[in-house]
Amino acid sequence: MGAASQPEVDLPLSASEWHTYQDHIPPLLKSIEVQGGTMQGRFFDYLIRYGAAAPMTTPLNDCAQQPLLVPRILPTVSDAKSEEFVLSDNRKLGVAYFGAATGAPVFYLHGYPGCRLSGAFFDAPGKKLGARIIAVDRPGIGNSSPQPGRVLLDLANDVRELAEQLNFRSYGIIGVSGGGPYALACAHSLPVENLKGVSIIGGMGPIELGTKGMSWGNWFTFTGLIYFPFIIRWLQNKVVRLLDKMTNEKLVEAVQGKLSDKSASWLGSDLMILKDPESFSTMLDLYREHFKQGVDGYMEDGYVLTRDWGFRLEDIPASIPIQLWYSRKDINVPLHMGEAIAARLRYPPDFYVEEDETHLNLVLKYSADALERLLEKM
Repeated sequence: MGAASQPEVDLPLSASEWHTYQDHIPPLLKSIEVQGGTMQGRFFDYLIRYGAAAPMTTPLNDCAQQPLLVPRILPTVSDAKSEEFVLSDNRKLGVAYFGAATGAPVFYLHGYPGCRLSGAFFDAPGKKLGARIIAVDRPGIGNSSPQPGRVLLDLANDVRELAEQLNFRSYGIIGVSGGGPYALACAHSLPVENLKGVSIIGGMGPIELGTKGMSWGNWFTFTGLIYFPFIIRWLQNKVVRLLDKMTNEKLVEAVQGKLSDKSASWLGSDLMILKDPESFSTMLDLYREHFKQGVDGYMEDGYVLTRDWGFRLEDIPASIPIQLWYSRKDINVPLHMGEAIAARLRYPPDFYVEEDETHLNLVLKYSADALERLLEKM
C-alpha cells in the first residue's frame, strides 16, 4: 500500500509542541531528543501499551513444551457476558465472565490501560481447566463507577464485597501488567481463609524500584504521572478524540502503514499482534472500553499505581501462594521489577522467567500455565 493512500492521523505531539512543553518538565526530561523531527512513532507505543531469600526461578522453556491452550493472537471480546454489581457505597462494579460456567472462581485484574473484556485472554484456558474467570473493571473504567481519591488497597475491598455477593468462599486472583499491584494488594488484605493463591504475569512493581529497562513510552507515562500529569491528560485526551474520530479499520490501516523492521526492536514478539488486523482491532476495542467514561479513570488509575501503595510487600502473609511470571525481553515491565518484588516477599514465590517473549505475548503464551499452577494451589 502506498503512502498516499494511508488515512491521515492526528498525532498528539509534534516536535514544536514537545519543545514548548519542555519548559514545564523536570531537567531529567530535557535530555530526550526528538528523533526525525516528530514524535509520531512514540504515539503508537502509547496506543499499543496496555504494570528476602533468593526466589526459586524456573525457566519457562519447561512450560513451553506443553501445547498452548490459546492462539498466539488475541481472542475476540465481543461475546463477553457482562454484569454490574452495586457495592455497599452504591458504586457500580462492572464484571465480565469467561472460562467455565461453573468451577473454581478466579478474579482477573486487567492491565493499564485495560478493562474487564481483556479477561478473554483466559477464556479458553478457563474452559479447558474448569475455572470460572470473573474479570473486574477498576473504578472509572468500563462499567465501574468512579471513586475519586481511591488508593491501591481499596480494590481489595471491592473484590471482597464482590466475592461475598457471588457467595464465593474461596478463590484465586490473576493480575496482569498494571493489574499486578492490585493482585498484591489483595494478597496483603484479603482473608487468608478465602484467598487461596495469586498469579501475576508481567506485573508492575512499586515505582521506587526504578524503571531500568523500561520502554520509552512507559517511562514517559509513569514519570509524567508523577511530575507533569497535565501533559499525560492532554495526550490521552488526544487518544480518546482519535478513537472517537476513526473506525478500527482506519486505525489498523494507519498503524500498519507505520510498521517497519525497526518496529521489531521495541515491539519484539508483540509485533505479530499489530500485523494481524483482527488482533489489533481487538486491542482497539479494549482501549475504547477503557476510555468509555473519558480519561479520568485512566488518570486516577495511573496516580494510584505511581503513588505509595499503602502497604509493604514484606507484610503480605507467607501463607498466600504467589507466582510471578516475567520475561527477559519485556520492556513494558522489565524483569528486574519481578526480581525486586520476589526479593521483598516474606516467602519466596514461584518465579518463572521466559527468555524470548515480550509483554503481551507473555500473557497470551502462558495464560494457561499460570492459571493451571494457580488452580493447583486452590
